[in-house]
Amino acid sequence: MKIALVIKDYSLKKGGLERYVVNLSRELINMGHDVHVFANLRDTPEYSGITFHHVPIIKFSFILKNFSFAVNSRRLLKQNKFDIINGFSRIYPLDVYRIGHKVRRHLLKVQYPNRLTKILKYLSIKHLTILYLEGQVFKKKNHKKIIANSELGKQHAISYHAVPENNIEVIYNGVDLDKFNPQVKGLYRDKTRKKLGIKKNEIVLLFVGRNFKLKGVKTIIESIPLLGQGKEKVRILIVGKGKSSYFLRLAKKLNVENRIFFAGESSQIEKFYAAGDIFVFPTFYDPFANVCLEALACGLPVITTKMNGASEIIKNGMNGYVVEDYTSPDELAARITDILPKDLRKNMSACAFETAKEYTPSNNAARVEKLYKNILKNK
Repeated sequence: MKIALVIKDYSLKKGGLERYVVNLSRELINMGHDVHVFANLRDTPEYSGITFHHVPIIKFSFILKNFSFAVNSRRLLKQNKFDIINGFSRIYPLDVYRIGHKVRRHLLKVQYPNRLTKILKYLSIKHLTILYLEGQVFKKKNHKKIIANSELGKQHAISYHAVPENNIEVIYNGVDLDKFNPQVKGLYRDKTRKKLGIKKNEIVLLFVGRNFKLKGVKTIIESIPLLGQGKEKVRILIVGKGKSSYFLRLAKKLNVENRIFFAGESSQIEKFYAAGDIFVFPTFYDPFANVCLEALACGLPVITTKMNGASEIIKNGMNGYVVEDYTSPDELAARITDILPKDLRKNMSACAFETAKEYTPSNNAARVEKLYKNILKNK
């Protein structure tokens, strides 16, 4: 098949969605398909067989950036004939749209619970732009199938955009086990911890992500004074792009500022998974945070919330815990305390890797390929 994958940033350095598309494109090439990537940014090395098409955008404003990407993608796609067009950014029309971004109407609901604030945000240029583009993508005439990467994402597509249930395929993410696996600890753990000033007997709570506010960094910091036995050994490592000033002030107020380290972004994220002991991700909302799958693959028990689609592969007490109230530092502290004993962490670490082994890029690509073939039959 001749396949077009459309995403604004084709990158291994950005978020989980971008890394997913890079991995999918390579798997599809290995399966013998003719793969074309349409993107504005590419910061990955050339991969044999993948044809890259640069999509220009107007960068002067948010609205122009998003609309110009959608318009220019459509223009470039029309210059070629493809068996399947799979979109990951908000463009239309296409054959398959994979919900990688958050469903904006639900995001506004959880991010701005105050009614007046929510109304004002709805009226902002940024949100109006995304709401419009998202609404167009989900219209029946603009797609043949929707891929949701979790049951949570599927339900949001149904409830917010009235997408028929039989038009949505749930395909969980895959994780690159060559890059993310328990062996990274032997390769990078001691060096990374030494560089960060973390002692061997200290327990590292690792967070990886952008948008610290939405992903629950505040809840992590507030949970530290509430931890039970063993809390004196706990350190927090925050990896990702975001402003740290507010969170450092909060940590100072709670007298835990000496336990927190903001490491910034990294293209070698596996080194930080190697340095961690427990992965903590109390997000307010994520369709499926791929960082949780990466952490599991590296042997880290994962604590996340029920508002994360990745919680669907977490088994309480086995490979991690699912927190019911994403705003509760007390509940998060209780679950962290449960995993502090070394023997328990060791058992959960083994179970974490066993879970991740089920979700490989090749398994994911095989299911995506099957969906493509079914669509092509009915074209």
